[in-house]
Amino acid sequence: MLRQLLLAGVLALATFATAAAEPAATPGEEPLLRVLTFTEKTVRLPVLRAIITAQTNRFSLVVPFEFHVGGDANTKKVTLVSDDGNCVFTISVHESFGGRPLPSLKPEPARASALSRIPGAKVLAEYTLNVLQYTGPVFDLEKDVANGTPLLGRFALIPYANGVLEFQLNSTGPNAGQHVRRFNEVISSLRISPLTGELEVLRIENEI
Repeated sequence: MLRQLLLAGVLALATFATAAAEPAATPGEEPLLRVLTFTEKTVRLPVLRAIITAQTNRFSLVVPFEFHVGGDANTKKVTLVSDDGNCVFTISVHESFGGRPLPSLKPEPARASALSRIPGAKVLAEYTLNVLQYTGPVFDLEKDVANGTPLLGRFALIPYANGVLEFQLNSTGPNAGQHVRRFNEVISSLRISPLTGELEVLRIENEI
């Protein structure tokens, strides 16, 4: 019961904060992006969550603790940066609100989008990923750099009811492989909610 009350209080606070921060939309105006982070206590380790409020939906993600979170309302991007500075993970919200064009999920244009994020990179693998019953393309990239340590990248486009989410990770250094594995962990924690009502989050075992 205590755990439920604590969690309910945290989620209510998150819902209030994001709803209060979101201004009313003006026709023809680009919607702002709001990012809220909060920590839940569990029996083993704390859980850091990021709540993203866009024009049509809210998105919740579990953030690895070796990353810190930032957001840019102008580009509608959320950025996760590793503490060692060697990994940058961006989540871009592309919404169909107001008839805005969306990124293509077809193989050729999606591959071109992936390669444009890391000029000079090559595609190591491409496949599809299923998230919340939505399926989109994923590309693993690699680029040789001057110091001999390759730059690794992973790029994914995941559709949802009101648009497309773009996930991009670039990493180098000795922890690059570990950072790339974090990519799927973050995406698998994704939950999507409407702007009002209960906020959906990935439930973590052993929450207090």
